[in-house]
Amino acid sequence: MTTEQPPLKKLKPSILYCCPGNVLDITSGAALSQRTLLASLAARGFRAVALQATIFDSPQGGEHILKAGEVHKEKPMLRTVVQGVEHIIIRTAASRRQLMTCAEQENYLNRFRLELSQRRPDMIFIWGGMLLEMTMMREAREANIPVIFYLVNG
Repeated sequence: MTTEQPPLKKLKPSILYCCPGNVLDITSGAALSQRTLLASLAARGFRAVALQATIFDSPQGGEHILKAGEVHKEKPMLRTVVQGVEHIIIRTAASRRQLMTCAEQENYLNRFRLELSQRRPDMIFIWGGMLLEMTMMREAREANIPVIFYLVNG
């Protein structure tokens, strides 16, 4: 007598985009490129999550996000799903990357660590070369999670 095991359920491959620069920025060509790539992966069956902050190329680039976030002023982060991609947006006081405070970067890094431990993505997709991004790349590699660095501009 043999007992047949049910087939193992194949989990969706997962990708975690992590960069304080917001891919929902409507004034950034780099954001548009990254947003399109993430939406394409989601449409092909990936579980795509974008961990970002309220950092934009120009104030107009994120007006729609900041205006939507006014309803939830008391929350330290916003969540939405756009084109199959889950967006987790960490609030910052300023919308320029150079003005992101140490406390905001630490908050972002702590959320990144939580995402790595809870979601255990198959890979991270990252853009940017500042200390925060370098730290995330190192920590992902130490956790044996492949890192995809996206080179958008020179």
